[in-house]
Amino acid sequence: MHGGPGSGCSTGPRRSFDFTEAVITARTLQIKAVVRGGSLLLVTRPGIEVDADDVALRGGSVKVRPDTSSKQPVILRVEVSGEAWGGSIEARPPRRTLRPWLLRKSRSPTAQ
Repeated sequence: MHGGPGSGCSTGPRRSFDFTEAVITARTLQIKAVVRGGSLLLVTRPGIEVDADDVALRGGSVKVRPDTSSKQPVILRVEVSGEAWGGSIEARPPRRTLRPWLLRKSRSPTAQ
């Protein structure tokens, strides 16, 4: 998938895009997704905002979980459009690994 305007994504079972270590060269990324019976996962980091208001739902779901752990300015806005037919589109920060979870440390893309 390229980061230019009109980037598209058609999914079957499951697709995921991890933006935690992405080199950001534009202020906006447009994704046109057609999800049918599968799922699309966008893993974000602080400073990445996801807008999925233009997704048409037909028996599917959209869930956008903003990262509330930091107050960084928005450096990338991901605009998701398209449709979800019996599938799901989810955007969320990365999950903590077992050690930070046990130690109750906050999420951080650079934490080891």
